[in-house]
Amino acid sequence: MTAYQAQRRIETKLSLAKAFLPFIVCAGSRFAEDHSGDDALFFSVVLSDQAAKEKRLLANTKQFQEFLRSHLDLEEINLFWYFNYRTESEMRQMAAKYPPENQNVRGWGWEDVKDRQRQAEISPELAGGKVNG
Repeated sequence: MTAYQAQRRIETKLSLAKAFLPFIVCAGSRFAEDHSGDDALFFSVVLSDQAAKEKRLLANTKQFQEFLRSHLDLEEINLFWYFNYRTESEMRQMAAKYPPENQNVRGWGWEDVKDRQRQAEISPELAGGKVNG
C-alpha cells in the first residue's frame, strides 16, 4: 500500500470514527518522522470537553484507539503511530491566542471546533455529543 492510499484509507476511517464516536470533535493524521527518525503516523484528535473529563478520558481515548485498530490495519501500514489529544476548550484558547493563518498547523481541526462552538450557541444538546460514563 502506498502512503497516498494509506492516507486516504485513514481519512475515511477517521470520518467514520467521528460519526460513530460523537465525543470526537475532529481527528486528523499526518505522516512524519518520530523523535528517533523512524517513519510514523501521528493522529491529532480533538475531544469534546465532556469526554475529556478525568473519569472519562481514559475510556474515551481507548475507545477511539480500539475503533481505529479494528477498522484499520495499522500494522499493515508498517509505521509507528502516536496519538495527540486536545479538548475543545484548549482549541478555543489557542484560536484566541494565534492569528487565523496559523490555526491549521499539524492537522488540528480549528474549523470543526469553531463549528461546534456556533452549534452550542444555537443548541447546546446538539454540540455536546454523547460520552461514555
